[in-house]
Formats: sequence, C-alpha cells, structure tokens
Amino acid sequence: NRFLKAELRYCDGHLHRIGGEAELARRRTDTASQQFTEAVSAFREAAELRRDWPDPFLGLARVFIYGLGDIDRATDAIREAKRLGYTPGDRETAQFADGYRARGDSLWRTARQLVDLPQEQEYLQRATEAYKQAHDLYERIPAFPGVAANLRRVTRAMEQIAERAQERAAIEGLTDPWR
Repeated sequence: NRFLKAELRYCDGHLHRIGGEAELARRRTDTASQQFTEAVSAFREAAELRRDWPDPFLGLARVFIYGLGDIDRATDAIREAKRLGYTPGDRETAQFADGYRARGDSLWRTARQLVDLPQEQEYLQRATEAYKQAHDLYERIPAFPGVAANLRRVTRAMEQIAERAQERAAIEGLTDPWR
C-alpha cells in the first residue's frame, strides 16, 4: 500500500530528524549528519510515494534549515509544498529566520577568526546581510514563541558587526566602514 508506506517513511523521516537534532545537541556531528541524511532520504521517498502530499517537503525544509544549514534547499522544499497546496505560516517564517540567524552567526564567527586580514570585511558584510534577512523575517512574526529573544540576538550581533566595521575603517583611515 503506497499510502501507508509513504506515511511510514514520513514518520521515519521525523524520527531521524529528531535523532539528528539530539545528536547535534550532544555535539556528535558525524552521527547527526548521518541521521539527517537518513531523514532526507525518508522524506523524499514519502514524497515520491505520495506525490500530492506537501508534508514531506515541510519535513525536508526543517532538516535543511536546522540540520544541514541549507536555506536554499529549504526554500525549494517550501516552494514544492506550496505547489501542492500548503500555505506557509508563522512557523515557516520563524524557521527561515532561524536559518538566516544561524548563517549570520557562522559568518560572524568566521569574521572574528579573520581579524585584520583582508577577508574579514567580506565576512562582516555577508554576516550583516544574513542577520538583516533574519531580522526582517522575525519582525513579521513578533508574537511567535522565541522570536523576541532571537530578534534581540540578531540586533545585538548587527551592532557588534557595525562596531567592528567602524574600527576597521578607523584603522584604515576610511570614511565608509564597508569599503
């Protein structure tokens, strides 16, 4: 029965996703990666077995954002869910905002490792862009759980980046910190 097999693979996908998130929390990235790969496979199989069902694509989007840090593939998954009749809501907006925040965090960490090197400026700009995207998405859903705290985090990170850009500009004698 394709319908039941699709639902079983969908459930398997969520179990692997949850397992992957737990492994990430334990800082076991290799095991987490394996779980996320299994989740992607299960969700894709569920979608293949039931071609009119948007739910596997929602699972994929979550794995891509929180597990694999791939916002572009998450966007494709949500686009497919929409094509199948799903209307994204605040939950998906929060997930994408979280994804851009995580991207900003990663780029900001890299920029701090590149202090005073030519590449630092590029990473400061890219981190700012990611944080701005997160900020814009969070502002759309201010009452959603956890958003207020994340909005403060993003705002503070953008302030820190702007301060660092100003420091670089002062050291280099530039009037525009983003040059």
